[in-house]
Amino acid sequence: MKNIKPTLIIFVCLFAISSIALEAKAGVSNQDKVAKKILDATGVKGGFIVHIGCGEGKLTAALRAGDSYLVHGLDKDAKSIQRARDYIQSLGIYGKVSMEQWSEKALPYNDNVVNLLVAENPGDISMDEVMRVLCPNGVVYLKRGQKWKKIIKPRPPNIDEWTHFLHGANNNAVAKDARVATPNHLQWETEPKRTRDHDAQASISAMTSSNGRIFYILDEGLTSLLHHPAKWKLIARDAFNGKLLWKRDINSWITHLHYFRSGPVQLPRLLVSVDDRVYVTLGFNAPISMLDAATGRTVLTYEGSEKTEELICHDDILLTVIGDSNIMNDEAPKIYGYWELSVDRKSDIDKSIVAYNAKTGEILWKKTGDNLAYLVPLSLSACKDRVFFLDNESLHCISSKTGNDIWSVPLPTKGLFLRNYAPTVVAYDDVVMCLTFNRLCSFSSENGKKLWEHKGAIGFASPGDLFVIDGLA
Repeated sequence: MKNIKPTLIIFVCLFAISSIALEAKAGVSNQDKVAKKILDATGVKGGFIVHIGCGEGKLTAALRAGDSYLVHGLDKDAKSIQRARDYIQSLGIYGKVSMEQWSEKALPYNDNVVNLLVAENPGDISMDEVMRVLCPNGVVYLKRGQKWKKIIKPRPPNIDEWTHFLHGANNNAVAKDARVATPNHLQWETEPKRTRDHDAQASISAMTSSNGRIFYILDEGLTSLLHHPAKWKLIARDAFNGKLLWKRDINSWITHLHYFRSGPVQLPRLLVSVDDRVYVTLGFNAPISMLDAATGRTVLTYEGSEKTEELICHDDILLTVIGDSNIMNDEAPKIYGYWELSVDRKSDIDKSIVAYNAKTGEILWKKTGDNLAYLVPLSLSACKDRVFFLDNESLHCISSKTGNDIWSVPLPTKGLFLRNYAPTVVAYDDVVMCLTFNRLCSFSSENGKKLWEHKGAIGFASPGDLFVIDGLA
């Protein structure tokens, strides 16, 4: 060793260190490639991932491809788990990825919570147990030798979705879900545990659910004092496990200091989700955006949809009420608070119903007219090939394909509360029903003939509830 030059020793050491670093980098890169192949093959875009047989955790860590993923690794070997934890901690992602020693036949999860289960060595865990923890449309990816096998847990046909404020475009707030029963456990919970205030604007403006995800508009402003600025967000979570998928900022929205129970009633109608698409106005007077439900990315913006007050989606047609959404944020004198009446109010806003091709953004037709200035909030509904709405004098029926008039019948709605109250219009099979503040009327959707009427009076500072179930109202 005496004859070996120091510079040669330094060179050899540096070469060895570089080789180890390159080898480690190559190893991580290879695991990233494997993880990408798994995610691409399974089509899972966010949610809760379980890796059985995680070993030292390199593939487990790589399966967390972004902030929309939460990953949990299981392995029988305690030493492997410790090395995996050390590795995850070295990456600074422990918690977002975690490990647990597990040798039981039953998996440590609730029913229907796992979006993707990757198993290189499932051991004694049965396929029935795997299917138990998978959520509907969840995927198990099994390694058999050198090949992988993909199995999808089917979505039960008796689980329904809630795509609009009142369930669907027909405004009948009745789910077709046959799985709902008496609750026996908590599936998941998330923030906020408390919203901002009881005596002002509600902190949640709208909520829908489709294709295993939920979407909602929430004020994330500080709860310590109501007068702190609002922070409105559109938020997406996995419906089965609550994992946060993405958030989008909403820069302008209804003032959070708006009077308690004083509306505006249109607010929940600015969010719709159907299949893998979300339709929303990301601010007052902002145009309607179509977002990718998995990522929150903007796919399409609908030209001319600024100042949208309401929107519904029916048979791939986006039906919108376009007027001036600032009317909802109007700080006009509120002498009567939520008892403010619209008896003598004259509309100074021109409104129109605009129908878009939901997939392409093409304008299919536009409905204008003096009566639309008095279009009643929440009354727009659609069923089959027909669209219904109320003004202050009549119930109207038009074609969903062309916007042409089909029929109209007298149904005065004057004297309604201005901000917090609106009639409820439900289209069901061949009948359209209207619940106003003093009566419930039923009409034939074919020709507008009145079928029956029931007079009465309804509640305090909110639209009346009308549910049509199995032919009964």
